[in-house]
Order: sequence, then C-alpha cells, then structure tokens
Amino acid sequence: MKFTFLLSSTIHVRFIKRVEIINKLIDHIQIYAFVRKGSYPGKKTDFEMNTMGEITHVSYLKRFVIMVKSLNKIRSAVRKTDVVYTFGLDMLFLGWISKQLSFRKNVKLVYEVGDIREILIGKAPINNLARFFEKFLLRYVSVLVITSKAFYTEYFKKVQDTKSLRYHVVENKLDTDIMSVARSQEIAGKDNKEFIIGYFGVLRCARTLEILKMLDEKGKGKIKIYLRGLPGIKTQKEYDQLVNTEGVVNEGPYVVPDDLSAMYNSVDMVWACFPYQGKEVGNWCWAKTIRFYESCYFKKPVFVQTGTEDCKTVEKYGIGICLDLEKIEKTVDYILSLSDAEISEWKKNINELPEHVFMYSDEHEKLITLLKKSK
Repeated sequence: MKFTFLLSSTIHVRFIKRVEIINKLIDHIQIYAFVRKGSYPGKKTDFEMNTMGEITHVSYLKRFVIMVKSLNKIRSAVRKTDVVYTFGLDMLFLGWISKQLSFRKNVKLVYEVGDIREILIGKAPINNLARFFEKFLLRYVSVLVITSKAFYTEYFKKVQDTKSLRYHVVENKLDTDIMSVARSQEIAGKDNKEFIIGYFGVLRCARTLEILKMLDEKGKGKIKIYLRGLPGIKTQKEYDQLVNTEGVVNEGPYVVPDDLSAMYNSVDMVWACFPYQGKEVGNWCWAKTIRFYESCYFKKPVFVQTGTEDCKTVEKYGIGICLDLEKIEKTVDYILSLSDAEISEWKKNINELPEHVFMYSDEHEKLITLLKKSK
C-alpha cells in the first residue's frame, strides 16, 4: 500500500511517531506538512517532507489561504496513492477536497483524532457549524483513528451520531523501536533526598502551575519541582511566576525520545494531569496524556486528574493518585501529607504493571489490515 500523510506540523511527536511506525509496515509513504509557527521544538526526522508553507495557531483565515495554495501539490500526490492519512479536521478537509479534485474515488481517507477541539464542543452557532462541517466530512472517512476509545463512545457516537463509522483505537502508547533510543541512554536514578515532581511537555495548565508554585512555597524544602518544556500560549504569566520560585528547576525544551531517560530518572513522581477546564465535560475527560504512558515506561507513579480516562487506569492498578484540581489548597495539603508507605506502594505496583498498558503490540498492523478490507 502507498500512503500520503497530511500533517499540520513537521515536528509534532504523535504525527512523527505514527509515520515512523506505519512506514515499517507498508511499501511507500510520502509526507506533505505545514511548518507550525510557535510549535514545540521536536526531533528532526530522516523522512523527506514536502513543506507547504507556515501556519499559525490562531490565524484561521491565513491558514485557509495557505492550504488552498497547497491543493495542486497534494492533488498530484493523491493520484499516486492508496491512502490519504490526515491528522486533525483541517487536514481532513484538505485530504477530502484533494481527493475530489484528483477524481480518485478508490483512495481511502483516514482521519486521526488525538483531541476533540473546543470549537467542536458547546452550543454556540460556531460550535454547531464546526460539528456540521466535521460530520459532513466523516461521510467520506474510511477509518477513524482515535487515541482514546472515549472519543468514540462519548463524542462521535453520542454527539455526532456516527454509529456506523468504522474506527480503530491507537492510544498514545510507546513503540519499542523508538524507545530503544531512550533505553540506550538510561542513567542512574536520583540520589538526593528531596521529593521531586516532574512536569513535562507543553505546560499549558495555569491551575497546575499555580498548584506547583504553592507546593514549593508550603513544602519549605520538602518538595522540588522539575520542569521540562515550554509554557502554553495562555500560561506565560503563571509559568514565569513558577520558574522564579526558589525550589523550581527549569531546564527548558527537550527532544523525544533522546532526553526522556534523564528527565524521568530525575524525579519521584510525574504530574500527568490534563489542563484544568472546570466541570465542563469535554476533551479533558476523554483524552489520554502521553506523559502517562512515558511515566509507566520509566516506572514513575503519577498524579492525574479525577474524572479522566487516565484516572481509571491509575485506580485500577494503584500506580498513583487522582486529584481534584478544583480545590487548590486541599490538593496542595494532600500532596504534602503523602506518606512514604503510600508512595512505596505505588512504586511497587508500577514496577509490576503489565507492558500492554503502555507499549504498542499489534495496533498498527490491525490498522493496515482494516484499511485493506475497507471500501
């Protein structure tokens, strides 16, 4: 089979991981990608990418113009492919219209969803319009790929009413070959006596940054906060306040998987909570964080958020604690009161955690088989 991937970012970790794994299973790939201004820096790949201009996070009009200009390139590529694999709604639209213009009805369209965006949730006219647009495009999707089954049960089935949609779950688990880079660079664990909490990735949760700052201040040297990554677009103020706190170590951006071993082996527990969004039901309830899978791989207990898919796994296996981020001071006091016995039990359990919880097995092979059978 021949795949054409449409990426909204040349360096997004999940996108690149999916391309790397599928490339091992098929005959040929070609990649068309946009440079994402303001994106988190990622690892350079060996794949040849056809770049189609630069897009930003918020300028939808400019993004649309750039996408339209890329149509000729993608249409030509679609004429020579079996599958158009898209990441996100904007790339799905680009893939669909390119397929129509190429007059290749037998080309299969894949739509991968790693988050249900805010614009697709809510009752405002713009939300209704976005859902209508997505539902129209879903009629042409051969296989929906989702990183959490809850996306289907709680959104696509209940909200979009697409009960007959063929879907396949490929969680944000880790790949053995990719993680071999991290494994080859494993280092000795931490040897200091402080209790260190790691918060890694795009640090976009203002509530988390506030809680971590209060933990450092009330802990009086008992707890240290270790940050790796960059602040979110809306959390620069809270991020600056936290990094200027005495007990916080901030070492900036990192490369996946190269830097993971040093990061995770430097902490006692990992903050894997999804960005706090109040009680509004939405993406945070259904999504599963990459930090969670990485923490399991490196045998580090986790803090996750009550009401999430990650919380269900944490409670099932006893590998950390679910926190109610609505109650800031209560959360801080609870973390400061954790006993050595509780933490030791979580460490014991995560060391015995079945590998299938956080490592891929044959998910991608099953996806290829499904695509071969699909119309």
